[in-house]
Amino acid sequence: MACARNSLKRQTLSTQTQRLVSAYARKEPLRSGILGVFAMRGSDTLAQYNRTLKMVPASNMKLITTGLALQRLGPDMRFRTTLACTGSISDGVLDGDLYIVGGGDP
Repeated sequence: MACARNSLKRQTLSTQTQRLVSAYARKEPLRSGILGVFAMRGSDTLAQYNRTLKMVPASNMKLITTGLALQRLGPDMRFRTTLACTGSISDGVLDGDLYIVGGGDP
């Protein structure tokens, strides 16, 4: 009887977790993005959503991009960001618009 109860508890937890993941996946901001979930406890699958969808995590892409930039541009490369403004500065206060001009597009 204990085995049957434990099995029922696992099924209930799995069902609840799956419902929760599915409900959140249908809401913003997750609905308009790409979400993948594969949650396990031991050998039990608690929830899955887009489990078979092939995705590249953003942090991994940053590593690849950084490595390629270092190889191509070299470690001494610096991008220049400048500040520009319209209007005048009086007593250290700008009366106008401030612009940040990025130069990071080689």
